[in-house]
Amino acid sequence: METKKILIIFTVCLVMGGIIQVTGALLRNNSVLIIGSIVMASGAFWMFFQLIRVKRKR
Repeated sequence: METKKILIIFTVCLVMGGIIQVTGALLRNNSVLIIGSIVMASGAFWMFFQLIRVKRKR
């Protein structure tokens, strides 16, 4: 259950970040592109540390 929750939140962060990045590219707005990258990176870091936490519990 814990792994599924981590995967769902990670996927949501990646999809949201990707949509924001595409919107920024279409609008040719660098700040929107940067925000999309931050959303994707924060989701990736969150997943990484959550997986470490889950592995330590076992």
